[in-house]
Amino acid sequence: VADGYKVVSLHWQSDGSIVERDFLSGFLGGEKLLGRPVDIAEASDGTIFISDDYSGSIYRITARDAGGAAVSSLTMPQRQGGAEESGLASYTPEQRRSLAELGKSAYQNNACSSCHALDLSGSSASAVPLVGLAERYTVAELASFFTAPTPPMPVFPLNAADREALAVYLLARP
Repeated sequence: VADGYKVVSLHWQSDGSIVERDFLSGFLGGEKLLGRPVDIAEASDGTIFISDDYSGSIYRITARDAGGAAVSSLTMPQRQGGAEESGLASYTPEQRRSLAELGKSAYQNNACSSCHALDLSGSSASAVPLVGLAERYTVAELASFFTAPTPPMPVFPLNAADREALAVYLLARP
């Protein structure tokens, strides 16, 4: 059973027992990962903010008059992308080609395609498409991500050069 894909609230009862209730869920749809709640903060007005490091969102939960809650998503700002923003511009075209080839090998040797599709079509319903990476990561940030990826992605035994090459490969794709 997957753990950590919902937010719960704890309610103390008059007999001293504690009842756990789902507060915010839907981050895991069957076997498909949709998000991962990471941190919670409460504003002085009672608004609750929950960050999601998988989707890059922050959820704002506010109280409604009838006792319910309203949830809205605030998407974190994204880069405009492009070679300069991602850090690819710091490589010569030959360096970029060479690193992309090494990165392609790392992608294939670690069977990344078993979980990830390189486009929106995907080879299966469970494939997580690798699109929009340049809007979210630089080469250095993506290479760093590979050292401690978001579960369920495992940590692969990649050295620093392999991580950089894989990042260049993924970010240099059209």
